[in-house]
Amino acid sequence: MKRRQLIALAHWLVLAAAAAIGAPAGAQTKVETQTVKIAFIDPLSGPFAGVGANQLKHFQYVADMINAKQLAGPGVKLEMVSFDNKASPQESLTVLKQVIGIVGDVKQGDLSEPPMATVYEYTHERDWRALVIAVRTSVPPTSLAPAATAALHAIDPEQPVQNVRTMDDVLDRTLTSQRFSVMVLGLFALLALTLASVGIYSVLSYIVRGRSREIGIRTALGARTGDVLRMVIAEGMTPTLVGIAAGAVAALASACFATFCSASRHEKYTAASTS
Repeated sequence: MKRRQLIALAHWLVLAAAAAIGAPAGAQTKVETQTVKIAFIDPLSGPFAGVGANQLKHFQYVADMINAKQLAGPGVKLEMVSFDNKASPQESLTVLKQVIGIVGDVKQGDLSEPPMATVYEYTHERDWRALVIAVRTSVPPTSLAPAATAALHAIDPEQPVQNVRTMDDVLDRTLTSQRFSVMVLGLFALLALTLASVGIYSVLSYIVRGRSREIGIRTALGARTGDVLRMVIAEGMTPTLVGIAAGAVAALASACFATFCSASRHEKYTAASTS
């Protein structure tokens, strides 16, 4: 292989590694040690095995050179993984269907629902009516929208791109009903607090009016104002505190029962990633 071809191949591998780790080529990363696996799919058996093996040696030589000179970045190591497609396009697709990793749980719909079993498939095998592309960036997302749209149009100029939104917008739309429910619940809680305050005031006022003669006699006999006040508050607040304690226990029991019922209806899955 000519020197110019080796240099071009090295640049290609460096760009592939940068795309895999999500950093620009040549950029300083904070990753101490990271291995980027690059798949090599070619005939490695049969009449074309020699050609495939020779190409694999060239790729492996360039990968070793990149690793030795740390061209992909500090701590980034390239590893060539070979797959024999037996000179068959169908075999190449079969290789691409292998499970290549396990990803974290992803919630596709309601955030209150547990994650469902999800498999990411190789999209070139079928036509999709619509696709959603998620882009992670360290810059303001709205500033990246024109560049992302241009990149898609560079692949297919006739591909329409619409409904470009940030993840904050998606979360706001998803949580609209929950936020409305919380707001209504807060209003009812404020109304209940107001009614409870009025009720406590009415009870204390009724107690004071009913025992006004007793309070006057106690005061005439030398009772201090603080003692009379503590007597009235203790008599009026005791039923209130008992009611608050009973309501808190009942609310906690109801919440635990609802959580148990909700958990028993669903199963948790881990999403598998395929390519």
